[in-house]
Amino acid sequence: MHIRRHWLEAKNENRKAAQWFLDRIAGLYHIEHECDRLGLNFEARKAERQAKSRPIMEEMKKWMETEGMRYSEGSLTGKAVTYAYTRWDNMMRILDDGQLLPDNNLAENEIRPITLGRKNYMFCGNHESAGNMCVIQSLLATCRNHDINPRLYLNSVIASMPYFDKASRTDLIQLLPHKWKEYHPGAIMETPVR
Repeated sequence: MHIRRHWLEAKNENRKAAQWFLDRIAGLYHIEHECDRLGLNFEARKAERQAKSRPIMEEMKKWMETEGMRYSEGSLTGKAVTYAYTRWDNMMRILDDGQLLPDNNLAENEIRPITLGRKNYMFCGNHESAGNMCVIQSLLATCRNHDINPRLYLNSVIASMPYFDKASRTDLIQLLPHKWKEYHPGAIMETPVR
C-alpha cells in the first residue's frame, strides 16, 4: 500500500507511467481477492501467486530497471520508482509464502489506537508503566482478533495469576487469548467488534 501511495502522488506529475504501475498493483490485489473468495489455503495461494502474480511483479521490476530509471530522483515519479525498487526484493517474498500478506494494513490498523493515543501514553508515569500499557494493549488487540470478550479474559487471567507463580513457559502460553478461548467458549463474542 505504501508503494501504491507513492504512485498515486506521482499520478499528478506523470499520469501515464503512474497509471501503468497502479494498474499492475490493482491486478495483484485482484489475484489476492480471488484467492480470498475461493478460500484457498496457504499452499494453493502460493501456487496462484507463482502462476499469476510472479509474471506481473517481474514485469514491474523490469519496467523500473528500464523505463523507471529515466525519471529524476527529485521528481514524484522518480521518488515512486526509487521507493518501490528499493523494497522490491522484500515484496517478491510473498510469492514464496502463501501466509504472507501483500501489505501491512492489518498491522497498521492494530497499532492505530496506540498511535492515536501516543501523547496520552507519555503520562503513564514511568518506563515500566509504559511497558505494561503496551502489553495490555497487545492483549486487548489479540482478544479482539479472536472475538474474545476482553473483560472476561482479563478477569479470568488476573484471577488465575497466583496459581501460575512458578509456571513453565508452556503453562503460561495457555493464558494467551488464542489458547485461553479453547477452555472458555462462553467468552467468545457472538457479534465481534472490529
